[in-house]
Amino acid sequence: MIFAKSNTYRALHSLYEEQIVYGQASDIIDDNYRTVIHNHTLTVGEYAFACDSLGQVDTLYREFDMTVSQLVETFGINNVSGYVRRRYESREYDYWVTVLHAIEPRRGRDTRKRDNLNMRWRSVYIERDGDKCVVLRESGYEDFPALCPRWIVRPPDVYGDSPVMDALGDIKQLQHEQLRKSKGIDWQTDPAIIYPANFKDSLLDTRPGSAVFGNAAAQTAAQPVFDARYMNLSYLLQDIEDVRKRIHDALYTNVILMIAEGGDQQKTAREISAREVEKLMVLGPVLERQQAEILEPLVNLTFMKALRAGILPPPPPEIQGQELSVEYISMLAQSQRAFGLAATDRFVSKLGMISEIKPEVLDRFDADRWVDVVSDAEGVDPSIIVAGPQAAIIRQQRAEQEQAAKQAMAMQQGADIAAKLSSADMSGDNALTQMAGM
Repeated sequence: MIFAKSNTYRALHSLYEEQIVYGQASDIIDDNYRTVIHNHTLTVGEYAFACDSLGQVDTLYREFDMTVSQLVETFGINNVSGYVRRRYESREYDYWVTVLHAIEPRRGRDTRKRDNLNMRWRSVYIERDGDKCVVLRESGYEDFPALCPRWIVRPPDVYGDSPVMDALGDIKQLQHEQLRKSKGIDWQTDPAIIYPANFKDSLLDTRPGSAVFGNAAAQTAAQPVFDARYMNLSYLLQDIEDVRKRIHDALYTNVILMIAEGGDQQKTAREISAREVEKLMVLGPVLERQQAEILEPLVNLTFMKALRAGILPPPPPEIQGQELSVEYISMLAQSQRAFGLAATDRFVSKLGMISEIKPEVLDRFDADRWVDVVSDAEGVDPSIIVAGPQAAIIRQQRAEQEQAAKQAMAMQQGADIAAKLSSADMSGDNALTQMAGM
């Protein structure tokens, strides 16, 4: 609910885009009275960060601009510099001022105090263009408030590499070839023209649409410099298509859309499952880093801010004293959980074949646990799955109904026998009269 009411999902979209292009992204999660949290997404060139000894980002510096009215509204008229105060009093509200923001571990803090100036991370806002770099605000954070995900990191590098970095050469080549193709089309549709020399003296110009003046003795009428109608662009188009394919491969297009781009031929469920497994194997390290550097910090920060704000309901007795775990419900997260279903399906299929020869092998199969595992991996709504205790009650009721039906059937059979005996002929000498005599 907090994510939906705030700008979290829009911020996540920006983070993913920045990573693919630049290799890293940054987002500061701040408190907000109405939406609990608010995301300040940063862009490349605006920030710099550093890592601790474990390679985790714990320091963030950024430089950004704010208007005079925004500065006064955020920090107060008494905290800004005289430079900004004079512009505010002169009603220059839209004048831009550069601000520096530093978030870094607070070393030498007093752990016995819990005020803003002794929290684990220090936060300092500095007005760079003011009078001698005025400190606008100094406070702190208990938890590192920024998300700094990176696409892939090669230690000891601090910043990450991106797919676009790998494809940068091909991207430049594609732009160059597109320019050449456009020139070829221009030469065909708007060629340079040779005019007689008595028209005008000019230097040779072979650009599309240009005019070239030649020898009047050799030429009496205007004509193209060269016949571009037969210019062959097919080889250029083929190379452009090849470059495009390399760019798609570098950006994992063939992995993400491997089923859609697999042609029109029919695909079996086994083939689709194998393609999904291959996709997760290729994107596995990237997904793990997204989970470690975006999703887990985001959930933890939001939970702690909601807890400190006092808006969470009291925990039910069932979860008190237990460790909480977070499950992600996106399509890729569900695909990761479904990664092991292929092996489970093969096991169940082989078990069914073996059970036809040895039925006792089914005693080793826990069908109830299988329902839980498969439904969780497939992302099935838990409300349609009957819980274990309730299923036990249903089975007990079914057994009692079957037992009652058997008893009723036995009583009915006994009544039918009694009725037949009561109407039997006892006057003659037969097996029934002999049994009765005995």
